[in-house]
Amino acid sequence: MPSRSVLSVQKHEGLQNSPYIEYTCQVLERSAEHDSDLVLVSLVRMQCIVESAYKNLPVKIAGDETKAPVWMHVKAARVEVQKQWDSLRPELQQNRTLSSLLSYNY
Repeated sequence: MPSRSVLSVQKHEGLQNSPYIEYTCQVLERSAEHDSDLVLVSLVRMQCIVESAYKNLPVKIAGDETKAPVWMHVKAARVEVQKQWDSLRPELQQNRTLSSLLSYNY
């Protein structure tokens, strides 16, 4: 009987912002040898912003009106991503990966 491979799909946690993630971004940023190192730092920071916003999206529970509306979370995330974008050197803003990411989301 032939063996069958089983595909297992598990829910995985996204990249969560933490002091350690920020520390590693700072270390890589300071010791960057190539622009690609800085692109990676920017991608990680933007992903942390988006994950944080996603994690804070309200879950509809009857009678619970304490969380901010979705549009406020989206707007706050966009402002933070834009700040990250604006902090990049102009030559990094020309990076195809980063520019396509920003243009895709806006």
